[in-house]
Amino acid sequence: MVLDSNVLISALHFGGKPEELLVLANEGSIALFLSSFILEETERVLREKLEWKEQAVRDAMAALKDAATIVHPTMTLEAVPQDETDNRILECAVEAHANFLVTGDQRHLLPLKQYKGIRILTPRECLDALVKQ
Repeated sequence: MVLDSNVLISALHFGGKPEELLVLANEGSIALFLSSFILEETERVLREKLEWKEQAVRDAMAALKDAATIVHPTMTLEAVPQDETDNRILECAVEAHANFLVTGDQRHLLPLKQYKGIRILTPRECLDALVKQ
């Protein structure tokens, strides 16, 4: 599964369902795939918008890198012309052959519902789907 940067930020800063997914990844119960783009976007928001202390940012990024397999997308997608950053998230999911892309993006990604066989879900929908597997 791929977690969008908005889900990672929610998991790290607010908790809730996004954090439950991150805990599953940390436990090794689910395979988490992230890209450099997702990590950089997460780090930027934690540092600049949420004003996390530098050590907290470094610790969070190290934990994410430990929990995930880092993929390096080789293709460029234009599936979401309205938002280039969403294409970078999709590229990670496609490169990883992910079964789920988990996002909070209600404007562009969630309306797709799926892309190239990858289900695009909210954190709650993903947790529900994992229970059914």
